[in-house]
Amino acid sequence: MGLSRFLRTLLACGAVTSSRAAGQDSAQSLPSCLHYWPHDVRVTGKLVTEPHYGPPGFGESPKRDAKLDVPVLLLSHPIDVCGNPTSDTDRETFRGVKKLQVVAVRITVEGFIGEEIQLVGHLYEAHTANHYTNVLIFVDSLRLPHQAARRL
Repeated sequence: MGLSRFLRTLLACGAVTSSRAAGQDSAQSLPSCLHYWPHDVRVTGKLVTEPHYGPPGFGESPKRDAKLDVPVLLLSHPIDVCGNPTSDTDRETFRGVKKLQVVAVRITVEGFIGEEIQLVGHLYEAHTANHYTNVLIFVDSLRLPHQAARRL
């Protein structure tokens, strides 16, 4: 009787351990968390502009500061962005991100204001005064839902 009880306990512990390991593996394999550069990401949403103060004081001297229209992607669905503890600049994890400042150096996004678009690029964490959202996207390509991608 003692051996039978021991074996049942051992099997039960093994089953719990196996199910936990399986659950952890499946959670890690799901794309529930996007990552910062160098990982490419694809996000969709509505491109809008938001008014913000710029240099020299970024809002400290509103009468002297530049008034900017900053392109922002209002995401179709909130995203989680996982920090990288080995990075000097992209360490923070942000949950439920609803908007991303759009940084487009080699592509012009102004013609797409008010449009639902898909962006491919890489994410990075805000680290200067001209970063207006916690997470930004550096755009590599832009696509309207009904058109092919415009690659750079």
